[in-house]
Amino acid sequence: MIARLLEFMETFLGKNADTSDLPMKLPVKPLWNFDERGPLYWLLYVAHEFQTERDWMPDDFESEEQFPRMQCLEFVQAVRTKWMENQCWRPYRFFLDYSLGEQLLEELQEILERLGGDVADTLDEEGVTHHVIPFGSAGDPDDGNQYLRSLERADGKSRVHWWYLPDSYDEWIPDKLAPENLEPDHLPTKPWQVYVKYLYDSDKYNEWMNPIDYEPEEAVEAGIGDASRAGGAGRIGSRKRQREVPEGAEIIPGRDTV
Repeated sequence: MIARLLEFMETFLGKNADTSDLPMKLPVKPLWNFDERGPLYWLLYVAHEFQTERDWMPDDFESEEQFPRMQCLEFVQAVRTKWMENQCWRPYRFFLDYSLGEQLLEELQEILERLGGDVADTLDEEGVTHHVIPFGSAGDPDDGNQYLRSLERADGKSRVHWWYLPDSYDEWIPDKLAPENLEPDHLPTKPWQVYVKYLYDSDKYNEWMNPIDYEPEEAVEAGIGDASRAGGAGRIGSRKRQREVPEGAEIIPGRDTV
Protein backbone atom coordinates (compact mmCIF):
# COMPACT_ATOMS: atom_id res chain seq x y z
CA MET A 1 0.00 0.00 0.00
CA ILE A 2 2.85 2.40 0.81
CA ALA A 3 4.39 2.03 -2.65
CA ARG A 4 1.04 2.71 -4.34
CA LEU A 5 0.45 5.69 -2.05
CA LEU A 6 3.80 7.20 -3.04
CA GLU A 7 3.04 6.67 -6.72
CA PHE A 8 -0.38 8.26 -6.30
CA MET A 9 1.07 11.33 -4.59
CA GLU A 10 3.72 11.77 -7.28
CA THR A 11 1.13 11.45 -10.06
CA PHE A 12 -1.63 13.62 -8.62
CA LEU A 13 0.22 15.84 -6.13
CA GLY A 14 3.74 15.95 -7.55
CA LYS A 15 5.81 18.15 -9.83
CA ASN A 16 3.82 17.56 -13.02
CA ALA A 17 0.34 17.75 -11.47
CA ASP A 18 -1.98 20.74 -11.20
CA THR A 19 -1.84 21.21 -7.44
CA SER A 20 -3.33 24.71 -7.20
CA ASP A 21 -6.28 23.48 -5.12
CA LEU A 22 -4.74 20.31 -3.71
CA PRO A 23 -2.75 19.55 -0.54
CA MET A 24 0.99 18.95 -0.32
CA LYS A 25 2.37 15.45 -0.57
CA LEU A 26 2.87 13.71 2.74
CA PRO A 27 6.49 13.88 3.92
CA VAL A 28 8.15 10.52 3.35
CA LYS A 29 10.56 10.42 6.29
CA PRO A 30 7.78 9.55 8.76
CA LEU A 31 7.06 6.50 6.59
CA TRP A 32 10.52 5.19 7.51
CA ASN A 33 9.71 5.39 11.22
CA PHE A 34 8.79 1.95 12.57
CA ASP A 35 8.04 2.97 16.17
CA GLU A 36 5.23 1.03 17.84
CA ARG A 37 2.86 4.01 17.83
CA GLY A 38 4.63 5.88 15.08
CA PRO A 39 3.53 7.29 11.70
CA LEU A 40 3.03 3.90 10.01
CA TYR A 41 0.78 2.77 12.85
CA TRP A 42 -1.42 5.83 12.47
CA LEU A 43 -1.48 5.52 8.68
CA LEU A 44 -2.87 1.99 9.05
CA TYR A 45 -5.23 3.27 11.75
CA VAL A 46 -6.68 5.79 9.29
CA ALA A 47 -6.89 3.10 6.61
CA HIS A 48 -8.92 0.94 9.01
CA GLU A 49 -11.21 3.90 9.76
CA PHE A 50 -11.83 4.43 6.05
CA GLN A 51 -12.63 0.75 5.62
CA THR A 52 -15.07 0.53 8.54
CA GLU A 53 -16.73 3.95 8.25
CA ARG A 54 -16.81 4.36 4.47
CA ASP A 55 -16.71 0.74 3.36
CA TRP A 56 -13.70 1.68 1.24
CA MET A 57 -10.14 0.49 1.67
CA PRO A 58 -7.53 3.02 0.52
CA ASP A 59 -5.75 0.66 -1.85
CA ASP A 60 -7.26 1.88 -5.12
CA PHE A 61 -4.60 4.51 -5.74
CA GLU A 62 -4.24 3.69 -9.44
CA SER A 63 -7.87 4.30 -10.37
CA GLU A 64 -8.64 7.05 -12.88
CA GLU A 65 -12.22 7.38 -11.63
CA GLN A 66 -13.23 10.51 -9.77
CA PHE A 67 -14.65 8.91 -6.61
CA PRO A 68 -11.62 6.75 -5.69
CA ARG A 69 -9.31 9.66 -6.49
CA MET A 70 -11.16 12.00 -4.13
CA GLN A 71 -11.18 9.32 -1.45
CA CYS A 72 -7.42 8.95 -1.84
CA LEU A 73 -6.91 12.71 -1.48
CA GLU A 74 -9.05 12.73 1.65
CA PHE A 75 -7.02 9.79 2.95
CA VAL A 76 -3.79 11.77 2.49
CA GLN A 77 -5.24 14.68 4.44
CA ALA A 78 -6.61 12.40 7.16
CA VAL A 79 -3.19 10.78 7.63
CA ARG A 80 -1.52 14.19 7.88
CA THR A 81 -4.05 15.29 10.51
CA LYS A 82 -3.62 12.09 12.51
CA TRP A 83 0.16 12.50 12.45
CA MET A 84 -0.13 16.02 13.83
CA GLU A 85 -2.63 14.97 16.51
CA ASN A 86 -0.23 12.29 17.72
CA GLN A 87 2.92 14.42 17.40
CA CYS A 88 4.41 12.28 14.65
CA TRP A 89 4.92 15.36 12.51
CA ARG A 90 4.31 19.08 12.89
CA PRO A 91 4.03 21.87 10.31
CA TYR A 92 7.20 23.82 9.66
CA ARG A 93 7.61 27.38 10.85
CA PHE A 94 9.79 29.77 8.88
CA PHE A 95 11.57 32.99 9.67
CA LEU A 96 12.12 34.91 6.42
CA ASP A 97 15.24 37.02 6.81
CA TYR A 98 14.54 40.72 6.37
CA SER A 99 17.54 40.99 4.03
CA LEU A 100 15.43 39.22 1.39
CA GLY A 101 13.70 42.51 0.63
CA GLU A 102 10.04 43.49 0.67
CA GLN A 103 9.08 42.15 -2.76
CA LEU A 104 10.70 38.76 -2.23
CA LEU A 105 9.28 38.51 1.28
CA GLU A 106 5.77 38.94 -0.08
CA GLU A 107 6.39 36.31 -2.76
CA LEU A 108 7.73 33.80 -0.24
CA GLN A 109 4.85 34.44 2.15
CA GLU A 110 2.46 33.56 -0.68
CA ILE A 111 4.36 30.32 -1.29
CA LEU A 112 4.21 29.42 2.40
CA GLU A 113 0.51 30.19 2.55
CA ARG A 114 -0.03 27.86 -0.40
CA LEU A 115 2.10 25.10 1.15
CA GLY A 116 0.70 25.43 4.65
CA GLY A 117 3.89 26.68 6.30
CA ASP A 118 3.78 29.15 9.19
CA VAL A 119 5.68 32.46 9.20
CA ALA A 120 7.42 33.76 12.33
CA ASP A 121 8.16 37.44 12.97
CA THR A 122 11.55 36.77 14.55
CA LEU A 123 14.11 33.98 14.56
CA ASP A 124 13.79 33.67 18.33
CA GLU A 125 10.09 32.81 18.27
CA GLU A 126 9.15 29.40 19.63
CA GLY A 127 8.83 26.62 17.09
CA VAL A 128 10.90 28.14 14.27
CA THR A 129 12.25 25.29 12.14
CA HIS A 130 13.81 27.12 9.17
CA HIS A 131 15.64 30.42 8.71
CA VAL A 132 15.40 31.43 5.04
CA ILE A 133 18.18 33.65 3.68
CA PRO A 134 19.11 35.07 0.25
CA PHE A 135 21.89 33.64 -1.90
CA GLY A 136 25.40 34.78 -1.05
CA SER A 137 27.68 36.77 -3.32
CA ALA A 138 28.44 33.64 -5.38
CA GLY A 139 24.76 33.21 -6.26
CA ASP A 140 22.86 29.94 -6.59
CA PRO A 141 25.22 27.05 -5.64
CA ASP A 142 23.29 24.65 -7.90
CA ASP A 143 25.58 24.16 -10.91
CA GLY A 144 23.04 22.08 -12.83
CA ASN A 145 24.86 18.76 -12.31
CA GLN A 146 23.44 15.75 -10.50
CA TYR A 147 25.03 14.93 -7.14
CA LEU A 148 24.10 12.31 -4.59
CA ARG A 149 25.02 11.16 -1.11
CA SER A 150 24.72 7.74 0.47
CA LEU A 151 22.34 7.40 3.42
CA GLU A 152 22.61 3.71 4.32
CA ARG A 153 23.70 0.33 2.94
CA ALA A 154 22.19 -3.14 2.94
CA ASP A 155 22.57 -6.29 0.84
CA GLY A 156 24.97 -4.80 -1.67
CA LYS A 157 22.90 -1.67 -2.30
CA SER A 158 22.98 1.90 -1.02
CA ARG A 159 20.03 4.17 -0.41
CA VAL A 160 20.99 7.52 -1.89
CA HIS A 161 19.61 11.02 -1.78
CA TRP A 162 19.84 13.29 -4.82
CA TRP A 163 20.73 16.92 -4.17
CA TYR A 164 17.88 19.36 -4.83
CA LEU A 165 15.33 16.58 -5.26
CA PRO A 166 12.69 15.61 -2.66
CA ASP A 167 13.24 12.77 -0.21
CA SER A 168 10.54 10.84 -2.08
CA TYR A 169 13.07 10.49 -4.92
CA ASP A 170 15.58 8.68 -2.68
CA GLU A 171 16.32 5.22 -4.06
CA TRP A 172 18.42 2.09 -3.72
CA ILE A 173 21.27 1.65 -6.20
CA PRO A 174 24.22 -0.79 -6.38
CA ASP A 175 27.01 0.00 -3.92
CA LYS A 176 29.52 0.35 -6.76
CA LEU A 177 27.59 3.36 -8.11
CA ALA A 178 27.11 5.12 -4.76
CA PRO A 179 29.50 7.44 -2.88
CA GLU A 180 31.65 5.47 -0.45
CA ASN A 181 31.10 7.67 2.61
CA LEU A 182 27.77 7.44 4.40
CA GLU A 183 26.14 10.81 5.10
CA PRO A 184 22.80 10.10 6.82
CA ASP A 185 20.40 12.88 7.69
CA HIS A 186 20.30 14.13 11.27
CA LEU A 187 17.82 15.97 13.43
CA PRO A 188 18.60 19.68 13.85
CA THR A 189 19.67 21.27 17.12
CA LYS A 190 18.84 24.76 15.81
CA PRO A 191 16.58 26.04 13.03
CA TRP A 192 17.84 25.01 9.62
CA GLN A 193 19.45 27.89 7.76
CA VAL A 194 18.54 27.49 4.09
CA TYR A 195 18.80 29.46 0.89
CA VAL A 196 15.62 30.86 -0.62
CA LYS A 197 15.79 28.12 -3.27
CA TYR A 198 14.48 25.73 -0.60
CA LEU A 199 11.03 27.31 -0.76
CA TYR A 200 10.98 27.61 -4.54
CA ASP A 201 11.81 23.93 -4.93
CA SER A 202 9.31 22.90 -2.24
CA ASP A 203 6.66 24.76 -4.21
CA LYS A 204 7.88 23.20 -7.47
CA TYR A 205 7.64 19.61 -6.19
CA ASN A 206 4.74 20.24 -3.78
CA GLU A 207 6.83 18.54 -1.10
CA TRP A 208 9.10 19.88 1.63
CA MET A 209 12.66 19.54 0.40
CA ASN A 210 15.66 18.24 2.35
CA PRO A 211 17.20 21.26 4.12
CA ILE A 212 20.71 19.79 4.06
CA ASP A 213 20.82 20.42 0.30
CA TYR A 214 20.20 24.13 0.79
CA GLU A 215 22.51 25.03 3.67
CA PRO A 216 25.03 27.82 3.02
CA GLU A 217 28.68 26.99 3.53
CA GLU A 218 28.83 29.32 6.52
CA ALA A 219 26.05 27.42 8.31
CA VAL A 220 27.85 24.12 7.74
CA GLU A 221 31.09 25.49 9.19
CA ALA A 222 29.27 27.06 12.14
CA GLY A 223 27.35 23.86 12.92
CA ILE A 224 23.91 25.43 12.42
CA GLY A 225 21.06 23.03 11.73
CA ASP A 226 22.61 19.58 11.49
CA ALA A 227 22.94 17.91 14.89
CA SER A 228 25.99 15.95 13.76
CA ARG A 229 27.90 19.18 13.32
CA ALA A 230 27.03 20.55 16.74
CA GLY A 231 29.96 18.58 18.09
CA GLY A 232 32.20 19.49 15.19
CA ALA A 233 31.80 16.23 13.29
CA GLY A 234 30.81 17.80 10.01
CA ARG A 235 29.51 16.16 6.86
CA ILE A 236 32.16 14.09 5.12
CA GLY A 237 32.70 15.39 1.62
CA SER A 238 29.23 16.89 1.22
CA ARG A 239 30.46 20.33 0.29
CA LYS A 240 32.37 18.84 -2.63
CA ARG A 241 29.28 16.89 -3.67
CA GLN A 242 31.29 14.36 -5.65
CA ARG A 243 29.25 11.68 -7.38
CA GLU A 244 32.05 9.14 -6.98
CA VAL A 245 30.59 6.84 -9.64
CA PRO A 246 32.58 4.90 -12.24
CA GLU A 247 33.36 6.79 -15.42
CA GLY A 248 30.69 6.20 -18.04
CA ALA A 249 28.09 4.99 -15.54
CA GLU A 250 24.68 6.61 -15.82
CA ILE A 251 22.35 7.07 -12.87
CA ILE A 252 19.01 8.78 -13.32
CA PRO A 253 16.95 9.68 -10.23
CA GLY A 254 13.78 7.65 -9.98
CA ARG A 255 14.91 4.94 -12.40
CA ASP A 256 15.93 1.50 -11.20
CA THR A 257 19.64 0.97 -11.69
CA VAL A 258 21.06 -2.53 -12.15
